[in-house]
Amino acid sequence: MDARAIAIERGVSEATPEPPPSGRLESAPRMQLSETLWGIRWGDLLPQQVTRDVTVVASSFDQALPFIEVNYSTIFEDEGDARFFNPQSPTLKARYYRIAGDFFEFKQGPRTVGLLIGTAVDWSTYYIRSAAALPEIQGSQMIQRFFTPMFAFLKAAGVERIEAETSPTNMAVIHLLSRMRFNPSGTVLTDRWGALLRLTRYLDEGAERVFIKQYCAGVHYQTKGHAGSKRASV
Repeated sequence: MDARAIAIERGVSEATPEPPPSGRLESAPRMQLSETLWGIRWGDLLPQQVTRDVTVVASSFDQALPFIEVNYSTIFEDEGDARFFNPQSPTLKARYYRIAGDFFEFKQGPRTVGLLIGTAVDWSTYYIRSAAALPEIQGSQMIQRFFTPMFAFLKAAGVERIEAETSPTNMAVIHLLSRMRFNPSGTVLTDRWGALLRLTRYLDEGAERVFIKQYCAGVHYQTKGHAGSKRASV
């Protein structure tokens, strides 16, 4: 581990959460944001087998940290773990991920071969923040296979939409999400990530109909198969 990674690790592990402002909060058990909002306890829903030899398990920021530090610079072909650790506020980011982050590790035996991270955006929206797989395992579609039960769990809990963002030049991810009925729904310009294309997968058919009616012309492929849809496939 290089000096920067050691500094990050120390900054994360030594971070002490601020004491809660009231006695009422002090007595409440600590829960992930997804459980607080929607009652989702991923540890009760997983593990699940996603391919012949890969299983997805519920994880945490601290458990996933070694995989991020060792593999992200290779997987993303850039600064890697800097996606998660701003040099000016590593402890705040670590605290955020401990509270808000849902971490899913993909295991091939005892070895972690992939990582999926999601967070709640608000009371009705879930965000796929990061998906990473080791190069030698990327053709297995293990993360895509997990999306089907994951989205079903989120929908059953009341989540109306799932959002993801990617570079406008990342055609592989855009193609994948389009096949999974994600709609291009906006663009984002940030000082951290540059230009991003936002895509949205609607779990609530009413919300999807509003989006299509207001913003979409031409053939509405998104509604094919919906009950009662005039464009439903036969």
